Amino acid sequence: MKMFLSILALLVALKSLSQTMEDKKGYIGITLGPAFPLADIKDKGDGGTGLNLNLVNFGYTFGKNIGISALWSGGAHLSKSLQEDAISSYGTLLIGPLYRIPITEKSHLHVKAMIGSVYSAFEYKIEDFRAEAQSWSIGYSFGAVYTYSFSKNWCLMLNTDYLSAKSSVYVDNGKIAAINVNAGVGFRLK
Repeated sequence: MKMFLSILALLVALKSLSQTMEDKKGYIGITLGPAFPLADIKDKGDGGTGLNLNLVNFGYTFGKNIGISALWSGGAHLSKSLQEDAISSYGTLLIGPLYRIPITEKSHLHVKAMIGSVYSAFEYKIEDFRAEAQSWSIGYSFGAVYTYSFSKNWCLMLNTDYLSAKSSVYVDNGKIAAINVNAGVGFRLK
């Protein structure tokens, strides 16, 4: 009887272990990190390093490591040389293809390119006068997400991407761009 119970316990443990090693096809997570401004955010607003928040960072593979990615994010940069409360901000809703590169059993690199809608704004105050310019445009992003599965359902996410879009907020070049480097956690999808 003890031998039967030992074998049964071993089988249950092996089944439990095999479920934790199960390859899941995607992730959905939230990441936060610094945003390094380029183009007009840096040149015209003299924006310093800002903050980027990816509220929804999504990736899912359908076939042999090919899939789809989506991103809902926002960022902001405070001015260093204009008034104290001058701020450049942007928000994105992007979608595009994804290619997953397996590194180990628990970690993957997801390379992605996306296109979609970008909102940009520049708000400033000079003495008692407050002004704001807003713009909607089409933008693109490309980058990579490294995922490390630390449990059956959760993974660590390290994300870096380049964002670029036209913007009528800035009159000279009419372009916003930033490099975002984020970290966060994601839920693994079957």
